[in-house]
Amino acid sequence: MLVVFLLLVTIPLTAWSVKNLRFETRKKATEPEAEEFSKIIPLNIQNPIYSFKINGSINFFKENSFLRIILIDKNQNEYLVYEAYPLIVSDKSFSFTDACEETCLLEAIIPESLRIDGYAASYQITKTSFEDKFQNLPSEIRSLEIARSQSELKKERESQKIAKLNEQIKAKGLKWIAGETSVSKLSYAEKKKLFSKPDGTPVDKLPNLQGFEYYKGGVFEIESDSKPETQTTTEPSNLPESWDWRNVHGENWLTSIKDQGPHGTCMLFSTVAALESLINLYKNEHINYDLSEQNLDDCCGQPTQCLHQTACCLSREPIFEEFCVPYIGETQPTCLTQCPSSVRYQFSDISHYIWPLDIYNAYINNPDPYVAPIRERMLYPSFDNIKKEIILKGPLIYVMASIPHSVLLVGYEANEENLITIFKNSWGESWGENGYGKELLKPENLLYWKNRALFVSLKGISPFNNSEIKCVDKDNDKYCNWGISENKPDTCPSFCKPEKDCDDSNPNLGPFDENLNCILLSAPTPTPPCISEYGETCWDAANMPEERACCVADVPQASCEQTGTMEKSCVVLCSSHSDCPANYPRCLIPGGYCVCLRSKQGNLNCDYEGKINNEDLNILLNNWAPVGPVPTPNPGQKRADLNEDQKVNETDLTIPLQHWLP
Repeated sequence: MLVVFLLLVTIPLTAWSVKNLRFETRKKATEPEAEEFSKIIPLNIQNPIYSFKINGSINFFKENSFLRIILIDKNQNEYLVYEAYPLIVSDKSFSFTDACEETCLLEAIIPESLRIDGYAASYQITKTSFEDKFQNLPSEIRSLEIARSQSELKKERESQKIAKLNEQIKAKGLKWIAGETSVSKLSYAEKKKLFSKPDGTPVDKLPNLQGFEYYKGGVFEIESDSKPETQTTTEPSNLPESWDWRNVHGENWLTSIKDQGPHGTCMLFSTVAALESLINLYKNEHINYDLSEQNLDDCCGQPTQCLHQTACCLSREPIFEEFCVPYIGETQPTCLTQCPSSVRYQFSDISHYIWPLDIYNAYINNPDPYVAPIRERMLYPSFDNIKKEIILKGPLIYVMASIPHSVLLVGYEANEENLITIFKNSWGESWGENGYGKELLKPENLLYWKNRALFVSLKGISPFNNSEIKCVDKDNDKYCNWGISENKPDTCPSFCKPEKDCDDSNPNLGPFDENLNCILLSAPTPTPPCISEYGETCWDAANMPEERACCVADVPQASCEQTGTMEKSCVVLCSSHSDCPANYPRCLIPGGYCVCLRSKQGNLNCDYEGKINNEDLNILLNNWAPVGPVPTPNPGQKRADLNEDQKVNETDLTIPLQHWLP
């Protein structure tokens, strides 16, 4: 059995004088509990305590197993003593010693009980200990405020946990990055407040997050709660390989990232985010209203014949802008119905539900007229139906497959037989990739209710009429863009053709075909093809001509040559500012050559120390357009160690920029 000393702290806790408790109720670590369990163990401690630690051992039986030990005081406050799941331990069978994640230092609380929550795990508690004399604490702690000491301890633990997460993520071949976020910094009790039951009441315990609170980028993935009885397959799709409403017609159609704070209001935020984006898309204009989640919460009753309460509420009752009803996070007794200086919008209706197959079958096969409004809106749960709804109806309300959390589904990427969802969260910009995330959706997530993965598309906005639609032809190809309305509005110029433009930022692309792909009107004007070439030939060229461009290491040579373009992150290396072709962005690397990079979007944040910082970790190479001060040429560069998904890995953080060859 592997012994894991997890989350050790620098303060010498082992030197404290402590009192021990013994439990008769022990579970053999080889005997699994029921799949999901929660047990209460009463504590007989009468005096206030200043620390609480625990020893034990655990067995995990699945990839999404977990175990938490929570200390509950007389006032029903909860403190995390220990937490483990496969991504923060190195083995499925392990022991832990002196665990005290939030209980290493306490403010004179009187404990009442321990609660042990878990899934697909067995455990054994071998020892608990506590300190009830403040004067027995180490002098370095007694000299500081308890809150300050607690903060320092938490920082140390979090740093170790993040390091362990990234180590295990890499070892298991997963494709996401862990780091400090707005949620990871919260206490157990604060994290718990972020989630609510379907009826809106607080959850009894924190869901099994499997590290989701530490997500900083990449594709998040955990194992499903149940596997299909038979092998599931997906048919090849003819629909677009990817879609992202942050870059359609070359524009971002979404509103800003919001933060729900320590409240279980994700349903409100995902629903309002959907309405805000649909206003932009139906009017085909970046209006970017900031609508009031609080107004929706205060005015939402209990609708019937509905599978998503907040969406149904917003299809019955319009809401005002944020300044009329500022966000509090708790339902107020009064529903504001008058705010003359504000607009007021709602959904016209629910368009479709895409729920797992067992729920779909239950409604489709139910002839009861009472459920007819739901049955008529049910779409068969398939990846293609999800893709079509995103492209045709705009962003969807999405209850995630990994955790019970509602977000806004804004796009997707194909991934063999799976689907990568792109979503907008409501945990602020410091979580994920500036507030956005990606999750791997598997075919089994669409089979069973237990695996969640629920989608709601919306139909129209109100008030609205076609005269409000902005109809444009920005790429001058006579195919016009009028948003997501089905029919061409009267506001379109007379020269607009009947079909809607698939991409109004590209004159070479016309309307949609039957599979929602863009029809190619004419081949783009080619630029010199990329050639896959590295080493002295590239670096020694003082005046690098455009035809000697180098492709990124992970882009196949054939791919560059076939397209005949430089859209695959082609770079030109040169020794001075003037050597870069005129139409290329420039990165003048401190102490080295300049890199001229044709980029699709965004700038790489070259810092002045000549190293890539943490914010740059998640920028795809084909989105880089570095900028920086004029350097002194410095030969001898070498290529950075790029990983398979074209992102910079942790090792590259330490490589000075002048040693990079993208």
